[in-house]
Amino acid sequence: MKWRIVLMLAVVAAATGCRGAADRFQFDPQRLVPHDRRTRAWELAAEPKVYGRDNLWEYLDGQAPTYLDYGMATCIHAEYRHKYQPDRKLILDLFDMGDAEGAFGLLSAGRRREAETLQIGSLGYWQDGRACWMRDRVFAQVIVPDAGLASFATASYMALLADKAIDLPPTLPPALEALPQQDRIAGTESFVARDMLGHDFLGAGWMADYEYRAGLEYRVFWVPCADAAQAQQRLEALRRFGAQNGRVFDIQAGVGRTASLIISNYTGRLFVVADSQDLAGTVDCLDEQLAVQKVNALLERARTLRTDGRL
Repeated sequence: MKWRIVLMLAVVAAATGCRGAADRFQFDPQRLVPHDRRTRAWELAAEPKVYGRDNLWEYLDGQAPTYLDYGMATCIHAEYRHKYQPDRKLILDLFDMGDAEGAFGLLSAGRRREAETLQIGSLGYWQDGRACWMRDRVFAQVIVPDAGLASFATASYMALLADKAIDLPPTLPPALEALPQQDRIAGTESFVARDMLGHDFLGAGWMADYEYRAGLEYRVFWVPCADAAQAQQRLEALRRFGAQNGRVFDIQAGVGRTASLIISNYTGRLFVVADSQDLAGTVDCLDEQLAVQKVNALLERARTLRTDGRL
């Protein structure tokens, strides 16, 4: 009997420890804004400012709605000035996005293909004088307006210091695993918080670009829905839009799956499938068989993620 009690206590302790690791993370300037001997030349211009959903516009103005769409709860904004060159400044922004999905969505929203990958946090890149990265539910960026190797080094080091203080695991959204890996173009994966493919009725979803022969490319998209009825409603809305702006064809895509091919000047060549509570498809894939293959692979992955309780 004693070993059972000991085992139960060990399990409880392990579970409490897991919760404690998450609870220990405090999203506040005292913990997250770096102070380090190698950055002594950079001094805080003022006390870091903390913004919430109600006043984020005071800092980001017209960009605030995008951050809020991805679920931003809190932002820490810190500005540094160089002690010996006052005209040089550096900005550190840390955003608590609520979950890894929102953090990844914001990270992917501003990324271009030419961005340089940074090995930091869960995922990061350097682009246009910004070191951007995410770690679990946190999206962060270090901005250095002046270009140059020295600025890149400073921004990278400051980012590493800030990331080290984020006591969260380097996780990525499990939903990313639904996007097939073969022929996927690295860095094109994205999560869209609203208006997928430019349609407000599609809501939020995932997408990535893929390579095709002769240098051609196409896009794969996935819209997780609340239930099968919503998936079917969104498919019908797409079909109506397609019929008004082009032509719609019924396609065979597997047992129990409703599929359509929509061709119009607005949508391009849009292949879309409704399966259970998922809507998925391709944009401008000229090989119909390949489109069916890619979408079916995505739907199977999404089903597995749900069965495993990861979605």
